[in-house]
Amino acid sequence: MTVIHLLILELLTLELIGPTFVYFFADKGGFFYSYLMFGRDRSYFLEAYSFAIYGIVVLSLLLLIFVRPLNEKYLNRSFTEISTKRNKQLWFVMISCALVCMMIMFAQNGFIHPVKYVMSLDSLDLAIKRKSLYDTVNMSVYNIGLHVFIAFALFLAITTNSKGLIAITIIVTVIFIPFNLSKSPIADLILQLIFTYLLYKRANTLLIARLFCLFYIAQRDGDISLGIVFEALVARIFLGEFSALPSYFEAFANTRSSLLAILPPYITTFTGEEVKGTSQVVMELLNFDSSSEAAGYANSFFVGSAYAYAGYLGAIIAPFWVFMNFWVVFKIFNMFRKNIFSNFLFGYLIFKLSKAVLSDMAYFVFSGIQIMTIAFILLKILEQTYFKWHKNKISYQGA
Repeated sequence: MTVIHLLILELLTLELIGPTFVYFFADKGGFFYSYLMFGRDRSYFLEAYSFAIYGIVVLSLLLLIFVRPLNEKYLNRSFTEISTKRNKQLWFVMISCALVCMMIMFAQNGFIHPVKYVMSLDSLDLAIKRKSLYDTVNMSVYNIGLHVFIAFALFLAITTNSKGLIAITIIVTVIFIPFNLSKSPIADLILQLIFTYLLYKRANTLLIARLFCLFYIAQRDGDISLGIVFEALVARIFLGEFSALPSYFEAFANTRSSLLAILPPYITTFTGEEVKGTSQVVMELLNFDSSSEAAGYANSFFVGSAYAYAGYLGAIIAPFWVFMNFWVVFKIFNMFRKNIFSNFLFGYLIFKLSKAVLSDMAYFVFSGIQIMTIAFILLKILEQTYFKWHKNKISYQGA
């Protein structure tokens, strides 16, 4: 199995399989997340499902035809190994940085670990507390700690094949993750590691299937039992991220979202204009008050937000634009040496792109993904310029 196969599998399981069943059972309610469809206009469902199929088919074909050869080329390249001692030193630095991030958040939260809230609050109070925690704890510190320091430490521990390092990293991860009070960080971390490892080497399909099951299960709140695990797995596969997609076609049927919503919040704040994201508008349509004290966003397949920004034309063009983002990233990293650092950064960018596919089209236009991509392009240009200058200098001295 390769990264491209996993991306297509993710699209199929999260966006294609379940909606067919939900369409027929939604009026009865109680079918996984079908309550979100209860009493809704079926025409929006069919519209959303048609564009979901279109987006999946077009994007999958483009990935298989144009990106898969780049993926194979990268896998066939030799990996520049570093010594076990160096690996362990890097692991120690990453774990230390993760612990520093955790202590910062611990102090910001009044020296109270969020697991206390999980043990004492119901789901609604927990959602309210989650939003309050977002205002108290710096989530940028959380994301860097989890997806950079902890993820890199886990990758180093796995490649070193040290059970001790893996065990310590998992313990730190378990303590770290509750600072988000959300159900998805562990699932995101699993998915990120899968992508990173699949760029490192080809993996057994059965092993990836097991980890992929954990990815779905980890997105569930509540107690874990055999029945709950099965329900969580089936629920994610049979509806996944589709439930909010018809609402995008309903909410923006007669109006378009402001193009300013494509820009990140740290840029729109300078405009002095309050801009609502497409997912916030959909949350309000679903009768969840996004201005209330409860946190939440109605993220869905990228064609939904593409439709919100540019109507049917946007939804039609969207898969090609998404494909270009993947193609550019694969092309760039095939130009760099394959080592522990480039492999991890490559996996991180693919993970972010895969998350964006199930989120907002804005992430493919201007976001941290494009900023990092441009930075790597400039780095490669500088590297080539330096080597060309150095080569000319040596030739001149030799003459």
